Amino acid sequence: MLGVFHFLRHGPRQAMPRPHGFEGILTTEANATVRPVHHRMPVILAAYMIGPWLAGAPVTPGPAPDDLLTCRPVSPRVNDPRQNDPECVDPFQEVEPPLPF
Repeated sequence: MLGVFHFLRHGPRQAMPRPHGFEGILTTEANATVRPVHHRMPVILAAYMIGPWLAGAPVTPGPAPDDLLTCRPVSPRVNDPRQNDPECVDPFQEVEPPLPF
């Protein structure tokens, strides 16, 4: 995924208790794999684009190739930031609740 980070300083040579800044993930239009789920997706650079991107060269990435990613259901736990374990992305199969009679 392609991201940016900007480090903010409070003045020349001024010590800060911790880094301050902001970051972002660059997005593009969704490819055919992601489009049924969302209209945009993170930019994913091809390996040959990483060096030029880091060197500041103009790079114009588009959506990832349709066969690069796969979609599958994951647990609703993935939406809870307190849940941070591999189980969040384990294959998930929704179980229908039992009938009330």
